[in-house]
Amino acid sequence: MKTPITNMLTLLLVVALSACVNDLSSEDVEAKKSDNLEDQLEVEERNRPWIVKHTGTNCSPCGSWGWGMFSELSDRFGEDAVYLAAYAYPEDYVTDLAKELSNYNDVQAFPTFSVNNRNILSEARSTGQVNVREERDLAIMRAEGFINDSVIINSAVQGVIQDGKMRIRYKTKAFLEVTITPVYVAVYVLENSITGHQLGHPTPDKAVHKHVFRAAMDGQLWGRNIGALREGDEIGGEAIIPIEEDWNLDNLELIVVTYQKHADTYYFANASKGQLINK
Repeated sequence: MKTPITNMLTLLLVVALSACVNDLSSEDVEAKKSDNLEDQLEVEERNRPWIVKHTGTNCSPCGSWGWGMFSELSDRFGEDAVYLAAYAYPEDYVTDLAKELSNYNDVQAFPTFSVNNRNILSEARSTGQVNVREERDLAIMRAEGFINDSVIINSAVQGVIQDGKMRIRYKTKAFLEVTITPVYVAVYVLENSITGHQLGHPTPDKAVHKHVFRAAMDGQLWGRNIGALREGDEIGGEAIIPIEEDWNLDNLELIVVTYQKHADTYYFANASKGQLINK
């Protein structure tokens, strides 16, 4: 027969052991979450248009009507779209990736906007002018049309910044039959809240630049070839993206763009914004 003292000791031992087990279980769960980002990835059955501003800091129209139009589109669509500023015109924030994107889109003048990797050009461009209202309306119409289309394919991405590296995992899912293949998945690193020079801006030395194109997975603009996908197929992968010293790690964002390639053309398929954890 157990004495009251024995019962109390047993109870204390059970409580103590339970506390240790619970603590360890919690740590194990958190470690598993951290180490298996792909397991947490859920690909949304949702279309988000990709709005790109091809721009430059020494371009006066980029800081005047181009700046205003980018802000207006961002305010209008918010989280329903994905944004990127490709600085391809000298001199600040220019990268080879941004220049490659602008060259691919055959950008002849700055700023030029593209929605879903297709330029928005008013008829006035043929005479060296720009009809800003027409280009804004065309951008809105193309973006809204894509949002309401059937979702064929989409991707998701998550990343962790730790020990001077960015480790990312992505996943792509086909919701309908994919008729144009192969499929490419590109992950881009962008930076927000960069205060610097912008010609044509109301405060030219205190302009706050957003969605600045910094880097890409594997250093490749078009990303990775993941082959053909049938309806319901999912495929994932991972990569390491080096961190540059001049990036503000608290202001970085990840986006993932899915393309379908035919011959030499990369057709935009979908875009999403990812989660980035800075440890």
